[in-house]
This record gives sequence, structure tokens and C-alpha cells, in this order.
Amino acid sequence: MRTSHGVEVADIFRLHGPEYRRSHPMPLNHLRAMHAIEVCRTVNLGGHRYEYSCGHVDISYNSCRNRHCPKCQTLQKEKWIEARCEDLLPIQYFHVVFTIPSELNPMVIMNQRVMYNILFRSVSETLIELSSNPKYLGACTGFIGILHTWSTTRRGAEPYGSSPYSLCRTRRRPVTGWKPLGFVQKRVFHPCKGYVLIVQGQVPGLS
Repeated sequence: MRTSHGVEVADIFRLHGPEYRRSHPMPLNHLRAMHAIEVCRTVNLGGHRYEYSCGHVDISYNSCRNRHCPKCQTLQKEKWIEARCEDLLPIQYFHVVFTIPSELNPMVIMNQRVMYNILFRSVSETLIELSSNPKYLGACTGFIGILHTWSTTRRGAEPYGSSPYSLCRTRRRPVTGWKPLGFVQKRVFHPCKGYVLIVQGQVPGLS
């Protein structure tokens, strides 16, 4: 996250963060992440002092270990991406997104574990049900789902900036029994209306 001039995200946060926070309401989790990035590997978090026989002294400051920090978590992020790439087959995939209605954001914030479990269970059951339906595909397919809670719009006044959503990659080579069906020749995996009706049946209060 450095530019050619050596400027870091933390430098920008320290310089413009206070003014930005005064003029833009931000949820607590955003403020915590911003503060962690600002103090990462600084004297604020303490550190270790190393003295060598030649008289040279090195000081190593502690990391914030916040998962959003581009300074200390880059290696962990790359390892995670590499591990997820190993889960994927060398074929094309559909891009499928399931979004939680924005009206449920306050409930999600207060009950994250429960609501995210409901989201992923509903997503899984919906994809399996639609895929097995002969009207659409009539086969068993594989998919991987990832939770997104940050928005690219940076609308800090909202609890999440936007509604949390599950991003799924569904493979385009489904199987019937143990026999591959081959490449699915269509751009849309399933009609959106089918998703909505099934998810409403899976999640109480949405029907």
C-alpha cells in the first residue's frame, strides 16, 4: 500500500483523519479500523529494543494485527487469497451475489453470528435447490461463498456503508451423479426472481 513516494495509508489517516471524522459520521467498527491503522508499528503500541555488540540499536514497534491494516496484514491477506485459489478448479465460474436488505442492518450488527449463519445457510440451500431443478440446470454444482461487509461507496453514515452480502463463485461445469455435464452455455446462472422466492422461504420475516 505504498506509492512511489513512500506514502502509506496510515500517513493519510494521521494527516486527514481527524478532520474527516469530524465532518463524516462513521460506525464504530470503521473508527476502530482507522485508529488501528494509524498507530500500527508506532510507539503507541510499544515495541522491542535490540542492541548489538557494535553499538547499533534497532527498535521494532508492535503491529496492530487488525485484519484491515494494509501494513501488517498484507502477508496474511495474500496467503488467504492463495489458499482460496487452491480451492478453485481451472474452469470458468458464475458470479452470484446475495444481499441482505438494508432494513436488517441494525439486527445484523447486534446479532452478527446468528444473521451471517442464516445468510450462508439460505444461500447454500438456494443454490442447491435451483441447481437441482431440471427447469434450470438439473444437476449438482459446486460453489464457494465469501462475506462482504464493506462498501466501495464509503458512505460512512450507514452502519456498514451498504448492506452485507454473500459473494459466491459457482462453477460452470456441474455434474449429474458422477458424470460432468460440460460447460454451461449461458451468461446468467438462474433468474433473479427464483432466488428471491427461495431465500424468502428460507429466512423468516422476508416472505
